[in-house]
Amino acid sequence: IATMYLIGTSYTYNILHIKNLWIYYFGGALIVWFATRSAASYMDLFISIVIPLLFKRHVSSYIIFYLFLMVCIILIAAYRIKSKLVPLIMILSLAPWFYFYFKSSWQTLRIMDYIILSFILMTILKYLIDVYSWPKQPPEKIDIILCSYSSNTAHYTHRFIDGIKETGKEIFIHRHHYTDDPPPSLKGDALVIAFPVYGWKPPWTMIEYLMKNLPRGKGKPAFILYTSAGGPENAGVIAWILLKLKGYRVIGRNWAAYPMNVVTFRWFSKKLWNAIDSTLPSASDIKEITKTGCEFAEGIHTGLPILFFPFPLAIFGLLLENKYINRYIYKTYTWKKRCRKCYLCVNYCPTNRFRIVDGIPKSDGDCALCLSCINLCPARAMQMIALSEYGIPYKPRWPELLIKPRKQAKKA
Repeated sequence: IATMYLIGTSYTYNILHIKNLWIYYFGGALIVWFATRSAASYMDLFISIVIPLLFKRHVSSYIIFYLFLMVCIILIAAYRIKSKLVPLIMILSLAPWFYFYFKSSWQTLRIMDYIILSFILMTILKYLIDVYSWPKQPPEKIDIILCSYSSNTAHYTHRFIDGIKETGKEIFIHRHHYTDDPPPSLKGDALVIAFPVYGWKPPWTMIEYLMKNLPRGKGKPAFILYTSAGGPENAGVIAWILLKLKGYRVIGRNWAAYPMNVVTFRWFSKKLWNAIDSTLPSASDIKEITKTGCEFAEGIHTGLPILFFPFPLAIFGLLLENKYINRYIYKTYTWKKRCRKCYLCVNYCPTNRFRIVDGIPKSDGDCALCLSCINLCPARAMQMIALSEYGIPYKPRWPELLIKPRKQAKKA
């Protein structure tokens, strides 16, 4: 069906000159739905059609936008197919789109054409490598490194774990939270990392761990899980690069949209936000991630492919949210009259940035930007300058999945 769709859309675009991008998008979305049953795959597909809105004036021909959309559709649809021959046939079905693209644009290519084309080719190459190098033996022991501040990512990961448990495989869960904790000892023959998306990338604490403390993979298979309140863009790509540099073989990813835990964006009625939060995560994503966990443990090709999007947002995220800048930009303070001196903010802080001065918590160190000190404060005494004063804190929906706070508060 997907192959017929690619050939048919190429004919309607290039022969009949029907160039309505939305028609092709919704047609492809139906194929993606039948292939993955994942609402997150729609967001991946939607990101691909945001490209024309940003770069339409900088390319020689709009056909490259349609080509990128077709590549995303075919790869997402083909990724779940167990046969190694069928995905290759589906890749070859992209040939008409490449033919018409080069036929009409070869002599007038611009810089943006080359950039988008390079991302297309990288995506196809990564896809083929994943399909033809899938591990022959399923894992027996699986390490899961879980980073979750508001309980959203923990909830998603535990649904993945539910699927693994159905296979009877051994699981080792390592909570990545406190940066001064010693690195966990990994015992499995496969690795899963899970994190919330911060600025279109993993949190800087997770990036630092993967770069400095994650043991060498030596070819171990790895899987990436993440949650986001919107379009995560290249968050999975950043994680893939870090794991690849450490010698892991990333064989797939999956993600889901969860409620936003940023205080600033929770203005207006609390009832309104509760109503919005209740729609996430989607039932289809939860059902799909449990199935994905089961298939991953059984060694079955599963999840979503790594897609390379030609957006610089992840780079901006690295510049705007990192260890060195967070200390100075994201300053917190305490409303003394409200503070109950429970020191939950102090004991839960991942970077241990608080110290107690005259009985009041005071920030003095690196900030993980997890906003836990604000979201978990029972008296709304903790605030972030120009960010949280008029917002509504996000209370964890699954508080039982939060990591245990430290037992001792650091005093000045």
